[in-house]
Amino acid sequence: MKIILTGLLCIAFSYQITFGQQSFSQQEIMFLKKEIERIGEKDQRYRSVITLGTFDPHTIALGRAMRDTASIGNYIAFLKTVNKDITEKQKDSLWNLQHQLDFENFQSFKAIVNEYGYPSNERLKLDADGLYAILLHPPVELDVKEYQTEMMKLLIPEVKLGNMAPESLAAFYDNMQTKILNLPQLYGTVKSFDMQTMKPGKPKISDVVKSNRARREIGMEPLQEDEYVLIDN
Repeated sequence: MKIILTGLLCIAFSYQITFGQQSFSQQEIMFLKKEIERIGEKDQRYRSVITLGTFDPHTIALGRAMRDTASIGNYIAFLKTVNKDITEKQKDSLWNLQHQLDFENFQSFKAIVNEYGYPSNERLKLDADGLYAILLHPPVELDVKEYQTEMMKLLIPEVKLGNMAPESLAAFYDNMQTKILNLPQLYGTVKSFDMQTMKPGKPKISDVVKSNRARREIGMEPLQEDEYVLIDN
């Protein structure tokens, strides 16, 4: 990272932060932080209510905090304790509203990456990647494989430029594979979860040679023998 100071222009927030092949002015950083916060709010506007099954603001705040910090097992245990107070009809209406926001976020996400490159937390000096979660909620208007392909086409160049961590790209792809498409992972980055033992397990892949080739192509180390489980495709 390089900081360029140019006389009086520094006072006007004109210094540049260089990462990969992109440079952000301070105004751009401020804009992107605000835009990512806006997108994140839309992503969870109704999703938290639907997931928890309640309109109670205290429970929603606690649920959001646990979603970000607790283990999967503890979060699932918390969900079982929530007193659900929304009807199926209300849930359907909320999903319709959330799907509209998901499509808007999909369009906003592409616009940001096309204009600025992927704005990772390193580039914006944030503690966490605010846009990553948006990737995990494909719009219902698109077939999931179509969405997966479109996002990979958009984001692989960002990984090669250094704007996005290869692990983030790989985790996005694997999440689509295992949690939505019910298919083996490609990169082997997402832990499985046993609902009976309430414990995480190793990522499930179908072909270690194929997985390691894909990992090398985006700059990741190959999987070791004790880091995955082989399953049928």
